[in-house]
Amino acid sequence: MAAGGTLTETLKKLTAAFEADIGASKASALVTNDGLVISSHITDPTVDPELVPALISVLLTSAGRAGAQLNRGPLEKMMVTYKNGKIVAIPVSPKVFFLTVVPPDAAEGLIMIQMERYAKKFDQVLT
Repeated sequence: MAAGGTLTETLKKLTAAFEADIGASKASALVTNDGLVISSHITDPTVDPELVPALISVLLTSAGRAGAQLNRGPLEKMMVTYKNGKIVAIPVSPKVFFLTVVPPDAAEGLIMIQMERYAKKFDQVLT
């Protein structure tokens, strides 16, 4: 944990820093497999800060189970593309995911690189 801050404050600062670094995120969150939000930074007023991450966790859990059934190993990343944007998620640990919501023209490579970097930072803070 960062000196001088609580766990919650540290996670919120990291989530906000991620959004500042990529400049395209409308919402980002750390979510457990059961859909509980650990930390979030949501700038889009149309995104429900509890419901949307919980729904996305259902997608992640389902994708993980499908991979297990197909003997593909653990989920490494997930991207769902819609007409008006994308949801990108990667695991931080076996029970925690980091997700972000970005516009359709967001640079996928940059987002994935930054998400991987921040997932490591989140994992260090959580362990």
